[in-house]
Amino acid sequence: MTGGPAGPRAGVLLVDDHPSNLLALGAVLGDPGLDLVNAGSGEEALNTASDDRP
Repeated sequence: MTGGPAGPRAGVLLVDDHPSNLLALGAVLGDPGLDLVNAGSGEEALNTASDDRP
């Protein structure tokens, strides 16, 4: 998570094996106050979560 004048930004890990679903979720959840991180599989999500702590 990063911080700014309004405080820390919330991180959201999006996980789906269909890239089109990740794009749709990103469009719906795309908010200036959120840091969106995509993962294309459960394994990738676990690795990302342990590395980046969204």
